[in-house]
Amino acid sequence: LGSTANVQPGSTVSFQAIGHFDYGADQDVTAQTQFTIAGVPCQGPICTSSADAGTSNVVGSIGSVTSAPVSVSVQKVLTHLSIGTATDTTAVDPSAQITFSAAGDFNDGTTGVDVTSSTTFDINGSPCAANVCTASATPGDSWAVTATNGTVTSSNSWTVTVHDNLTGINIVTNDPTTDLAPGTGVSFTAYGTYEDG
Repeated sequence: LGSTANVQPGSTVSFQAIGHFDYGADQDVTAQTQFTIAGVPCQGPICTSSADAGTSNVVGSIGSVTSAPVSVSVQKVLTHLSIGTATDTTAVDPSAQITFSAAGDFNDGTTGVDVTSSTTFDINGSPCAANVCTASATPGDSWAVTATNGTVTSSNSWTVTVHDNLTGINIVTNDPTTDLAPGTGVSFTAYGTYEDG
C-alpha cells in the first residue's frame, strides 16, 4: 500500500495493492483487496479521511493476508481568523505605521493561535509591508485594514483614522516644581489639539 499520506479533512484517497507471491512474482491485486480506514470499510480502493485533524491507518486484506498499515494524516485547517493591534487606530498621525497581529482557530479545536507570520494584511485594498500598515498621508482619511490567510478572510477589520489638522499645542512641565536652581534642566510634554477634537 505504501507508507504515509498527508491529506485535507474529508478528502478521498485512492490506494493500490500489490501482492507478493511465494514463487517470487508481484501482481496488482487491488480489485481483490478489501480496504479499511480506522476499521471502517472503504469504497473499493477509495477511502475517505476523517473530518478532524489526526492520523488514521488504512490496511488492505485478502482473506487472512493483511497489509502493513498506511498512515493517513489529516492536516490542521484554519477555520477562523481575527486581527488586532496594541495601537489606538482611532486617531493616528498622517503616514503613521501600525503593527497588526493575527490569531487563528483550527478544525482540531485549537484557538487563538498566532498566525501573524503567515497572514497577509491589506490597508485600503493595498498590501501592507508584512504586518505593518501605513496610514493615509491625508488628514481626516479613514482606511480599513483586513487580512487573509490562505482562503480564510479575517472576521473583523480595523479602521485607521488620520487626525484632522492640528489647531493648537499645549505644553506642560513634567517636573513637580519650576522653582529650580540656575542651569537646571526642565522636562516638558507637548499635547496637540486637532480639528476632530
